[in-house]
Amino acid sequence: MVYSNGTNSFTVNNYTSGSDIPVSPTTTTTYSLVSVTDAGSNAGTGNSGTPIITVTDPPTWYLDADGDGYYVSSTQSCTSPGAGYTPTQGTAGDCKDDDRDINPGATEVCDGLDNNCNGSTDEGFINTDGDAFADCVDPDDDNDGTLDANDCAPLDATKWRNGNFYLDGDGDGYGAGTPVSLCYGAATPSGYSTVGGDCNDGNANIHAQQTYYRDADGDGYGSSATTSVCSSTAPAGYVTGSGDCNDNNPAINPGAVEVCGNRIDDNCNGRIDEQPCSLCLNATNFTTTNITATSAR
Repeated sequence: MVYSNGTNSFTVNNYTSGSDIPVSPTTTTTYSLVSVTDAGSNAGTGNSGTPIITVTDPPTWYLDADGDGYYVSSTQSCTSPGAGYTPTQGTAGDCKDDDRDINPGATEVCDGLDNNCNGSTDEGFINTDGDAFADCVDPDDDNDGTLDANDCAPLDATKWRNGNFYLDGDGDGYGAGTPVSLCYGAATPSGYSTVGGDCNDGNANIHAQQTYYRDADGDGYGSSATTSVCSSTAPAGYVTGSGDCNDNNPAINPGAVEVCGNRIDDNCNGRIDEQPCSLCLNATNFTTTNITATSAR
């Protein structure tokens, strides 16, 4: 059998009457029967036919695996290319086709995902440290190196830890009162100290009780009697130094000069009349009774 598309003729050998002839036109084409012969080359009679083959494009299939109406890609095929494809066009641009809550029509939420498929993640949400993560998903919002879960000030990079401090009103490095817990960073918070016990937090010259010695004779040396006060100045009748072995005699103290022959420990060193000592300028404990020119020789 011979048929023609109007331009070219085509021969089909061993054709069986009534069977289909496969053709592959690219445009709508009319085919006509030219001739039919049998195996003995005898021409057939009464054979005719002018079939028209209409060529149309195959249908388009859209990959929308999550069924949210937004597809990832499309292809043309006479039959479905496979699972996830639909002939319903929908809208292009799905960036995560396994999650129907993520597509170009979704509202962006702060979850670390590009919910609306615009190429940005968590846009519009606060990002304190300006890194790639919004605060809602950033494990270290202020980028100070301490995770938010352990950071006492997760939005302040200058503070990240807690400590106990004493109020230091006079700035002498010693605080007073009951310690308070404060969130701080590299340095001790201003106006506070880690050391307590300041007995006068209004005077930077004193922070601890001072011991002073009783000076009853006013010679500048105190006895063993003491008093303790929160002051850098000794109270009246007291001095900073001790060692006076006779606080009732201003001539006797550690700064005095030992006097010879008076049998007194003048310089409070525990010894009496030790050498060297000052010469006796006036004899003492002597009497002139019954002394005459005859007896005195």
